Amino acid sequence: MQMPGQIYTDEVIQSLITVVLFCLNCAAAGAAVRFACRRISLLKWVTFTLISTIMGYIVSSALLLTFNWFSVFKALLLALILTVLIIAGILWRNRKRGLPVCGELEGDLRPYLPLIFLIILGLVISWGNFGYFGMGQDQGVYQDHAINLIYGQTDRIYRFDEYNKLDTDEEKEAYYINVRDQLLGLELIDNRPEENAVLSGLRNGGDDSHEHTDSIFHGIPTWPALLALWGTMTGLANMGGIQTLIYLLSIMMLWFTAENLRLKKWTTVMICLIWLLSPENVWVSKSTLTEELLALVIICFTCLLTNPEHPEHRWYSAGMVCMFAVVHVSVFVMIPMFFALYILLYLWKGDKQYLRALMVSALGFMAGFTFMTLVSPRYTIRNTAMLWVGPVRLENIYWVLMAFGFAGILLSVFLRHVPVKGRFRSFLQANSGGWTLRGLIVLMLALSVVTSLVKGSDSDFDQTLVSNGMYNMCWMTGLIFLPVSVIALLRKPKEFLQNEVSAGLTFLFGYAVLLMCAFMKSEIQYCYYYGRYLTPYIPVACIMIGLIWNRYSGKAVCAGIVVGSLVSVPFDMTMIYRQDDTLCTYETFSHVIDSVQGVDAAVIFDNHQKMFMLPVKAITGNDCYFGEEDVNRQAMRLAKKYTNVFCVTGSEMDWNLVTKINDTAYVDDNHSFRYPACPFPTSFRKIPYHYNVYTYKKLQVFTASDLTSVNPPENGIIILPPGYTQQGPFVPISAGEYEVHYYGSNLADAVCYPAANDGVMLDNTIIQQNDEEVILQFTADYDLTSVEFITKNWEEYPVSVEFITLTALSGS
Repeated sequence: MQMPGQIYTDEVIQSLITVVLFCLNCAAAGAAVRFACRRISLLKWVTFTLISTIMGYIVSSALLLTFNWFSVFKALLLALILTVLIIAGILWRNRKRGLPVCGELEGDLRPYLPLIFLIILGLVISWGNFGYFGMGQDQGVYQDHAINLIYGQTDRIYRFDEYNKLDTDEEKEAYYINVRDQLLGLELIDNRPEENAVLSGLRNGGDDSHEHTDSIFHGIPTWPALLALWGTMTGLANMGGIQTLIYLLSIMMLWFTAENLRLKKWTTVMICLIWLLSPENVWVSKSTLTEELLALVIICFTCLLTNPEHPEHRWYSAGMVCMFAVVHVSVFVMIPMFFALYILLYLWKGDKQYLRALMVSALGFMAGFTFMTLVSPRYTIRNTAMLWVGPVRLENIYWVLMAFGFAGILLSVFLRHVPVKGRFRSFLQANSGGWTLRGLIVLMLALSVVTSLVKGSDSDFDQTLVSNGMYNMCWMTGLIFLPVSVIALLRKPKEFLQNEVSAGLTFLFGYAVLLMCAFMKSEIQYCYYYGRYLTPYIPVACIMIGLIWNRYSGKAVCAGIVVGSLVSVPFDMTMIYRQDDTLCTYETFSHVIDSVQGVDAAVIFDNHQKMFMLPVKAITGNDCYFGEEDVNRQAMRLAKKYTNVFCVTGSEMDWNLVTKINDTAYVDDNHSFRYPACPFPTSFRKIPYHYNVYTYKKLQVFTASDLTSVNPPENGIIILPPGYTQQGPFVPISAGEYEVHYYGSNLADAVCYPAANDGVMLDNTIIQQNDEEVILQFTADYDLTSVEFITKNWEEYPVSVEFITLTALSGS
């Protein structure tokens, strides 16, 4: 579907250039992979190429966003340059080693036929993303941010020019409040204490006052930048399609990780199916949320960490830690896991590549967290609230985390000179290691139960159960597999501590799954929306399930596949045929945007503000205002400055109708369509929505400065003391019928009438008269060269006139 403006030549050219640059990036990344790998299968080469292209674009986007220079075109160009430099480095290194330029490419796809079937199945399940949501929830904020990036609004500070065009302090205050309360997902830059305390010397743009509406989009902008890339190439309606690609790549990378671990074929199929069919994963793959990308990053991390062909290159996994650090703020929660894992592996084997990985991870974390603090300060700092304990406070949390990263660097240097090889391994492989592992698992399971009981003390048992993080993870992984795996760990923990790979993966499982579910994400308010926070760690659970179930017979594994599929497929079918978190289709979105094209003003009402305020501004260039109670008076004020005034609302109006659309919104309301003791809904709530676009009638507006009075206007208003008269504006009109509106105060007893060239009153009829408004109609039998609209005050109190409007009812 073509979105507004895409039919124009310049945007078609922009899309074509983007596609060409993306293909060039893919070609360069493919060449780099060929040069780096001595032997690689065709399917693995394609997978690595696409992932490298995506990661390269994310890194270049982060660099440009840091300096506020971002555009999709620049990011692709910079990514291409960086990839070419990497190729040059690989060629130079191979030249010195005397290695051939290209590795061997294996084209035999027969070993991967089950994987190809899974990819096709995943494509069928994930095809067709959810629709448009708008501000108010993360997925809609990312959509709106991406739309702004596509249409050239790339400054990290989002500014409302309309705010400075408002006439009075009251209007500005109302606009500020609406931005704050209606456009949830824009972080206002103002004089709140945390803004000053944390961001001193770090923030770019904005000022510490209430005299503006400058804002920053919620979240880390590298993800909207990726959505913007896909939206530029395929159209706004398809920007979420990048999720389907990431979803398929994650399936392939999980398969390659299982190959690294030498799992049996049926076991590999089983864990890929668990991930592919996980209802939470399917839901995220259809949304525009970040967690699918985080899951791919973690799977790539485990794949690189378990590389059996080149174990000396396992430190490359630190690159995925750096990638995590520029994608999502939760890196500060995960960085202790990465640090501890590399230290554990070094203590196990004494291989100094793990210290190199520790140093790279620490540098990447420090750079990434600084980047996030610069581009999205309030969002980044507020997410560290769990660390504000004792001397660690909001004011110093940034420096505390920088100190933690620096400590990782110092530790990587210190451990090089300490003879610790094998000591930790001996401890883990002894009985003490097994009992320690048992104790930690039991502790985390107990913590999960106690936390749920405490937090759910006021809820019924069903609600307490389905909000438990560990229970949710069981449902996300086929229900039966995780309990069986935990029991196996408790029975024979030493079997999983026999080599560095299985010990490392057991540690990952303990931290990213058990500890995460027991402590950091112990309560999932409801799936799917809040369950998404566990999505990046489902693959870690799948890998551990694979290690454990690989010990069972093929029949047991096949039975597990059947049972796991029966648990997940019914919920997957719901998402294949139904939408969630969709307030309107992109087709409706397109019609609404098309209806307000032009450099004019748009007044947006009701729930439509969060959906259309920012896209209308970005795509059409119109100024946008929040609807006021007296929309006609608001429109008359705006008509002084704009050729057309549009209104987007769900209500009926007596303005000129441009577009009228009825659509259906689909949202999960947290309690409908759920079975007892099941966290996943079987359907989504349908809500009828009305999208009406109107234009205000053509009229002439005469402000106080256009009128004549003995007293000059003050603050845009003429004050008439008792006995005073306002005249003007002396305009020519053609023969016909007209309506005049006077706006001001204390007008109920004022004398208002139109007068011709000679000052003689024209015959008129008063339609309405009260303190704030006078409406009258009159007829000009012939063309008049000069007409004025007079206001006389014969009362004992002052009368004010703000502006007068003239509307032609008939005639020229």
